[in-house]
Amino acid sequence: LIKYMDSIIYSDNLDLNFKENIVKIYNNVVYDGVSGKIKTDNVLVNLFNKNVEIFMSNPEEKVMVISK
Repeated sequence: LIKYMDSIIYSDNLDLNFKENIVKIYNNVVYDGVSGKIKTDNVLVNLFNKNVEIFMSNPEEKVMVISK
């Protein structure tokens, strides 16, 4: 569980790699924020440049985005 301002991220796993400045959030990821909800398999956050990648483990599946 990650809380930041008005957003919450739930996941089964989270890995922090300070050597590479990467946060990997994976397995049953659900982001719940002010604008809506996202369900995905993987989120990679670059702590240095703040880039975020959101993707499914299986390229045949799609990330689910639900707007509020």
